[in-house]
Amino acid sequence: MKEHEAKGIREKDAEALADKALRERHKNVMGLSIHSIMEEGDGGWIVDGEVEILRGIFGTERKEFKVHVGPQGKIAGIEELPP
Repeated sequence: MKEHEAKGIREKDAEALADKALRERHKNVMGLSIHSIMEEGDGGWIVDGEVEILRGIFGTERKEFKVHVGPQGKIAGIEELPP
């Protein structure tokens, strides 16, 4: 077992939690792209990427995001920025 897995959750779990949190926050998610996943010193993760949201019939909106996932698997925060 790798050292970071012993301290907290795994990288793939952090990615899945970030995906779920963003899809719950925005009901009309068309796509989600993960750019990077960085480990924090306490066993938590920062998931960085972009979400595409359906706005109206033909419109979409893209937002960059950073999701902070704590070492116990709880979402510590979500930051969203326009691209």
